[in-house]
Amino acid sequence: MATGLKLGIDANSPLITDGPNQGSPAPTVADPAIIADTGAGWVRLNFILGPWSAPEDQAIFQGRNWADTYRTIIQGLRGKGLKIYGLLSNEAVLGEPGDLFRRPPEALSADEQSRARGWIALYVRNFVTIVQMFHQDVSVYESFNEPDDWRGADRNWIHPAWYATMLQDIYAAVKSNPALAGVTLVSGPLQGLGINQNGAAGYLANTYQEGKHRFNWGSGAPFPFEGVGYHLYILEGFNANWPEQEQAVRQTLHDYVQGMKNTIRAAEGQDKPLYISETGWPSNGGHDDFQAQNMALGLRLLQDDPGVALAIWFSTQDFGGDRDNKYYGLYRNGPLTPDNRKPIFAAYQRFMQSVVVAQPLPAFTNQDLINAFYAAAEILGKGGWDLIIRAKLDNLVFNRKDGYIGPDIGTLPGLSDDEKMVLRQQLPGLPGPAPATIAITSAPLKLRAGPDAGQTVLSTLLARTPVQVLDRQGEWLHVKAGTAEGFINGKYVIYPHMNVPEGYFRNRPDLAKVPLAPPQTEQMNSAETDERIASTWNRYGGLLAVISSELKIDPAVAVGVMLAESGGRGAVNGRMIIRFEPHIFYTNWGKNNEGQFQQHFWLNPDPDKFWWDHKWRADANQDWREFHGNQNEEWAVFQFATTLNDTAAKLSISMGATQIMGFNYTGIGYEAVQQMFDAFVADERNQILGFFDFVKGPGKSAPGITALQQGDYNGFAATYNGTGQADVYATIIKNNVDLFYNQGVSFEPGQGLPIPAAPPSIKRR
Repeated sequence: MATGLKLGIDANSPLITDGPNQGSPAPTVADPAIIADTGAGWVRLNFILGPWSAPEDQAIFQGRNWADTYRTIIQGLRGKGLKIYGLLSNEAVLGEPGDLFRRPPEALSADEQSRARGWIALYVRNFVTIVQMFHQDVSVYESFNEPDDWRGADRNWIHPAWYATMLQDIYAAVKSNPALAGVTLVSGPLQGLGINQNGAAGYLANTYQEGKHRFNWGSGAPFPFEGVGYHLYILEGFNANWPEQEQAVRQTLHDYVQGMKNTIRAAEGQDKPLYISETGWPSNGGHDDFQAQNMALGLRLLQDDPGVALAIWFSTQDFGGDRDNKYYGLYRNGPLTPDNRKPIFAAYQRFMQSVVVAQPLPAFTNQDLINAFYAAAEILGKGGWDLIIRAKLDNLVFNRKDGYIGPDIGTLPGLSDDEKMVLRQQLPGLPGPAPATIAITSAPLKLRAGPDAGQTVLSTLLARTPVQVLDRQGEWLHVKAGTAEGFINGKYVIYPHMNVPEGYFRNRPDLAKVPLAPPQTEQMNSAETDERIASTWNRYGGLLAVISSELKIDPAVAVGVMLAESGGRGAVNGRMIIRFEPHIFYTNWGKNNEGQFQQHFWLNPDPDKFWWDHKWRADANQDWREFHGNQNEEWAVFQFATTLNDTAAKLSISMGATQIMGFNYTGIGYEAVQQMFDAFVADERNQILGFFDFVKGPGKSAPGITALQQGDYNGFAATYNGTGQADVYATIIKNNVDLFYNQGVSFEPGQGLPIPAAPPSIKRR
């Protein structure tokens, strides 16, 4: 079996439901080789009652009861190495719910509500019964299939309020059973169709709203599913222009999947994996090659998307007639023989072989590797799930006992060299040694004789010293620096091609808990060093150290920038430090109100100096007043400008400790400049986070951070303040950094905060 960890196929209906052979496994699953030979890694199995009345029904059809029939199917598929994704929908209950759930509970009569809740209770009971029977072999289950389908009416078959109720009741029943703690629950798959323009996203948003309103989801109660089910059918009509089709599929698939991700993130404040349990293209009209081309493209896009946990091709075999548009299968209608395979069968096999992962390392199970990921994450201070997701190995949890089949640790995607090294160290006996890694210190670090703060200090490595990383023990790195060998703090070490954390710091709740100031015992003595350096560090150093260590930049640089911008303060006399820029206000408002602007604001007529010699007056009969350098005057002119245009005025001021211009609000993750202004006024912490977000941005790479990691102050100055004064600005930063280290500050593991180092004067180069 060729194993693509995230890809599978739908088994069609698994039971014959009528005729003399009712109760028999359907041909697609009766011989497990039918599906195994496709190369699929997963199979979606629908648990339907067929001729039985309940999962516990002991009636015998074809020599077996319901439970034994499904057990035979499951054992056959598992014996071929297939992983099983279970569907438990309305067919797992005797009797259709009809139209009971089309309207919200409040719109139903007392009798209708009673019948509706009775049906849900039976559905939940059967759901739990089936999971109890098979959870050892099937650990992932999705619930009610396509509740958002209209089924020929004018509204969804299941109103979002009822759907939220089903999800809530299923979750409560399953998770209350300790034996089922390892089961993953996926919400019933919703329809992302071309004809409904991805209606799934809107239906999901409404379900979240109902769940929050009725069951307190996210505010005291958990969201009752660990993944979101999704059906994706787009651009199914034949298009003879393949380049055009390919481009359209790429764009539409991205937009639809992103729409679902955005809905999840908006409701939960975090990401949650998508389980695409159906996707496909039909071959109706004889367009077999078109079907195969779309399959290879669509599955590749889903395979490569880290937000997609699973992608299932629909389906193993065609069904229905030509007018039904149901020819999605790898086999045509009829016998499941090689001569009845469609061209897509061979294309699907080839595609699965193209995503085959490396041969298993027999010494390790998936659980071994999961444990190693969690241990590495703890050492590195990461979230336990973060490393696994970035390495695209989150599907390991579904088959914990299986031998690991996956890339070599050294080739895992999404992980830094440091993270791979730590991961390898949690797997004793892994064949081959971890290669030595060359790194660079980003701050002065003590080189000690052993991995402990009490060990002898051998020397102090200057910032930007190359080191060869030999090993890691917790937060300590065993390194060679030239001929010297010892242990240093791993927090301030940069690895080649290191990415920065994605997302904005301002959205990180953990950073809201970090003390703004360092502990009293780790503050600088202003009598022994530059007073401005000491006061800035003592005010903000706690937060600066934490973020700097995460970005692998020198904390002294952040202090140096703050001193250059605002003297190291975010507020004076309880009011945020600002600088009002009339030339920016002119761009944002004055050019459309020329006469009024000239009455109140004076700009240097020299176009090369228009940012110099600013003056203002509140009344045209008053004398011009200078205001830069005086916070009372800066606020006076700013507040006057807000009476002319509040938004334009706030776009035209630099704010807080690092003097970020208001017009940069989107670049630091705010939706409006007013939101940025209010946040910066409310808390100096937001000013610090704003600085890092401005330099870093939301992505994985940032020229400003790279420049700071390399000690390139000119490069940083050009990025942060423009190229015009880059040399001057860089010199100011460098001088401030030298002052910071004038007392020989270095950084120690477990603290990330400065303490005196020896020798007594360590200058940066």
